[in-house]
Amino acid sequence: MTSNAEITHEFTAAQNARDADDIAALLAEYAHFESARLPIAADARANVTQSLTDRLDAHTEYELKTIREFYAGDEGYNESRFTAKKGGEPIETHGVDYYRFKDGLIVEKNSFRKFLFYAQPSRTHHPAASLPPRMVRMTQRAAHDGNSVCRACSGFDARAHWSGVGE
Repeated sequence: MTSNAEITHEFTAAQNARDADDIAALLAEYAHFESARLPIAADARANVTQSLTDRLDAHTEYELKTIREFYAGDEGYNESRFTAKKGGEPIETHGVDYYRFKDGLIVEKNSFRKFLFYAQPSRTHHPAASLPPRMVRMTQRAAHDGNSVCRACSGFDARAHWSGVGE
């Protein structure tokens, strides 16, 4: 019997190969997919396969790489990094996919993504006074979440991270 981890690894490999037949072969007939870019959602094997391949075809030079994974019973969580080019511009996302399995097939894939923006280093540390309170919390979390670091931690300022420009 194929484990849920093996199914997910095969699914990732099929996406990296842009192989619609292999993607479809790992999905249940009644599969459900929710993209991180809502309102994109699809039901049924053919529609889920089409939605996934459309998303992949919009990018060039892409790779989906598993970072961590966890499986329990008929559920799985897969943390991944997606790197690609779209319109010649590099993009990178860090995300988590929730999977549900039944009878050796994927019945649900729900994606959550954090888009990573690159910015010039800032000369100041957390200029929070000019940001709304909600944005201050978001930038502090972004600056210290392990994916990016603040200037005091030898990285770039979270405000530059969120605004996309350095000071």
